[in-house]
Amino acid sequence: RERLPAACFLAKRSRADSRWNEIAPMLASTLAAEPFVVGEQWAEMLMPVSNPMLDSISESLVSEPNDWERTRLVALIRIFYDGDAQRLLRLRQIASGASDPSDDEALRRQATASAVMAELGDWTFAIQSLQQSSDPTLRTQTVASLEHAEIDLSEYLKLLQSPPATMEQDGVRAGLFTCLGELDTRRVTPPQWQELIETTTKTLANPDASEEAKSVCHWLHSRWKQVREDCPEAKPSRMIKLTLPDTKLSDIDSGESSDQPWTFEILSCAVTVEEFLQFQPEHLYDIQTAPEAACPINEVTWFDAVAYCNWLSEKDGLDRDQWCYVIDSSGTGQPAVEIPGNIHGRRGFRLPMSLEWEHAIRAGTDTRWSWGHSDSLAGRYAWTMANSGLRTHCVAELRPNPFGLFDMNGNVWEWLHDTPEPSGASQVGAEPRFLRGGTFLNDVESVGFDSVIANPPDHKTGADGFRVVRLVMH
Repeated sequence: RERLPAACFLAKRSRADSRWNEIAPMLASTLAAEPFVVGEQWAEMLMPVSNPMLDSISESLVSEPNDWERTRLVALIRIFYDGDAQRLLRLRQIASGASDPSDDEALRRQATASAVMAELGDWTFAIQSLQQSSDPTLRTQTVASLEHAEIDLSEYLKLLQSPPATMEQDGVRAGLFTCLGELDTRRVTPPQWQELIETTTKTLANPDASEEAKSVCHWLHSRWKQVREDCPEAKPSRMIKLTLPDTKLSDIDSGESSDQPWTFEILSCAVTVEEFLQFQPEHLYDIQTAPEAACPINEVTWFDAVAYCNWLSEKDGLDRDQWCYVIDSSGTGQPAVEIPGNIHGRRGFRLPMSLEWEHAIRAGTDTRWSWGHSDSLAGRYAWTMANSGLRTHCVAELRPNPFGLFDMNGNVWEWLHDTPEPSGASQVGAEPRFLRGGTFLNDVESVGFDSVIANPPDHKTGADGFRVVRLVMH
């Protein structure tokens, strides 16, 4: 601190000295530690050397400062750049892009710089970073950085007002909505609250809005409802339509083919305790693992899951010839289950097939997880051993994937329709059935798109659940 007076004195007389680049980092950290009013006064006297100071402060900002330091550093940038964005050369360089897109640290720095630029009023870099791509790492990092930025809600509302013209723009909108997950709604003014709810409600009613944007809006309503009674009810559990790319609908068993695209609907959440108990009120599940009604049901066998599918088909008013499983429960023990040969021509509910599941969990990405290739932000999307407290959690508490699906990674294993040992017989025997997605007991590395096990159909644990799908017939 004792060097500050000398630095201020020299700033007016030796501004062109190259040694400012060497001492600017020390001055930046010293200024950030000063009380705001005092630091502001010192900064004003250092204005003649604002360029090296801006470069150093920019580097400090992208080097993971704590929240207090970050606030101080942004305040200093506002003083030194004096409204001239062209002077933010170093910050703009970092926000422009990492030379190695697989470098997690470089992407984090880029996302941080983009968020700071948005905080200063230039959204160009953040908007670019929020666009959907096959590698969503930068997008995920940018959302996390924007959540920590001190950006007024009015800025988000202005960006979200216009309806999306393209899916690319809608991906940006979904990202912007996700940034509001940490919003303290108790501090929102009544006019802003009304505008915010109108914006989310219109998005939910907009047939052109992406499923991700709609799921994020449901997720926001669920979070806000916990602190505000005047928030609309959230309905995160719903059927979402997906189409397998370059795949025609075909009957695997009979070999018959169809020119129809393989389009299906998948439940956005795993089936919950509350939902399953409507079907089997006497079902014994592990309440220690699932202490709330909105947690995924557990202790279900494959047979339990397909029986629930038929129950849903009956509730939906479908004739039996549209049900996907023929179940005979007249005997003792597990019911006899037969899978019709024309299952791909039936509109009833069933368990996902491996092709459908993998398409759903990847959600248009080619990274290990649908949030990117970095495990540092996994806790925002997946319940694993690192954040679960060794129990499952209510569905849709964490953020959805780019297809709008919740908890595809972690929380519970989910039963699939198919088997690694197909026998060709329609009658289901003891051959194992796939479960995918990993659980709250796994580490992050074990809940990727390739996390798969196979167990006998009568197997059940406190970490086994399921979700349902049904074909969309054209």
